[in-house]
Amino acid sequence: MFRMIGDTRGAICDISFAPANVGLKLAYISSDGMVQVQEAIETHTVSRWTSVDEFRVVPSAPPREAETSFCLNYCPGRWGGEQLLVGAMDKVRIYRHDSNGKFKPAEELKGHKGLVRDVSWAPNLGRSYHLIATACKDGHVRIFRLTDPRMTFSPKSSRPASRSKDRNEDLTEKSHFSGLARDISNLSVGGGQPVVGGVGGRGLNTTAFPGSSGVSLSQANSFEKSEDVMGVLTVEEQESRELSGFHVEEIAAFNEHGREVWRVEWNPTGTVLSSAGDDGKIRLWRADRTMRWKCMSVMGSGWKPTKRREDDDDD
Repeated sequence: MFRMIGDTRGAICDISFAPANVGLKLAYISSDGMVQVQEAIETHTVSRWTSVDEFRVVPSAPPREAETSFCLNYCPGRWGGEQLLVGAMDKVRIYRHDSNGKFKPAEELKGHKGLVRDVSWAPNLGRSYHLIATACKDGHVRIFRLTDPRMTFSPKSSRPASRSKDRNEDLTEKSHFSGLARDISNLSVGGGQPVVGGVGGRGLNTTAFPGSSGVSLSQANSFEKSEDVMGVLTVEEQESRELSGFHVEEIAAFNEHGREVWRVEWNPTGTVLSSAGDDGKIRLWRADRTMRWKCMSVMGSGWKPTKRREDDDDD
């Protein structure tokens, strides 16, 4: 037995383990609107934990007499850095690591008209986008699609639309500029910058003439490292890509439960969504061939919700 020590002043509402590739981490959210992230110091005994991050998801702790709802779920994907999906009252937001390794608020998933009871981030197996499901007190199950604008592909190329040049042309340029950098790196002309008027060592000028349109060593090195030429991201560019925002789109909203929805959960491949609500039913949702989400199956325990007093008064 062990006990995590954190600055939590309310009941624990939800917990979620991080994906294995980031270590043994556990995030939990309490009724005062605080999120704590703990990491195991000794993974073989899991008896010692340390706090690695904490942040508040509401401006202030809700009153004790108020009805509250808090939930969270780690992004199960291995790419894009650590991302945490948090539902706080009637808001849903993604939190993402910044350059200091701390969670910062990012995209908001809008459209909820009641307390958000549960959130679930789908496993991403081969998709170019993410799927997120939410359960809401307003009786709706919602599905959101998250896409990276920088990863939009054109139909005729496997590269992003903004870089639709032919791959063979890119490889040729890469080879030319690599040879360019190698050739001029060995030149030393009177202590000045060597200038190159050709590509890949062709047309080398060992003296900078006035009005020359040649390329300096620093320029050649920048060409060799350029993403446009080589298609390779630097560490800074990769970090910027990981912190860049998603384009969020609500692609489905269902109210078949007719009453409050409490839980949503994806299957291990992220292709089937299950939901459970106050109607005593479990519904399974799946996209058809046209990518439209539909209810594929309904399971129930035979329990029926009792008629509310206001319903009796209406009769």
